[in-house]
Amino acid sequence: MKKLGDVVPSLYAEALGELQVIGRDDVIEQFPELTFERHTYDETVHAMYIYVGGVRELNQVEKSTINVKHGECLELKRLPGMIILDIDNLNRVMGIEVLDRPDIYAEIRKYANT
Repeated sequence: MKKLGDVVPSLYAEALGELQVIGRDDVIEQFPELTFERHTYDETVHAMYIYVGGVRELNQVEKSTINVKHGECLELKRLPGMIILDIDNLNRVMGIEVLDRPDIYAEIRKYANT
């Protein structure tokens, strides 16, 4: 799989910048390892969901005692459109919701055509 920053460089750079401003080092440290797995797109509402991989694997204790579930929707409010990071209860980025950002969709389409 391709690194997230290789597929959607503008989203990657903007998100990192905003995460630095809001002091979310816990999320920033994950970004270099995130991979672009796949995406869905709803043309009627210009909404996209990017599924990411490359997140930290669960350790044995986490696998046996903690149920993984949704933990937080982190909206990057100062960015154009709407960008929301979906984070699980173990603080791992699991996906990115993107609304009203045709430029990001264009980057994904460019990647898909290569």
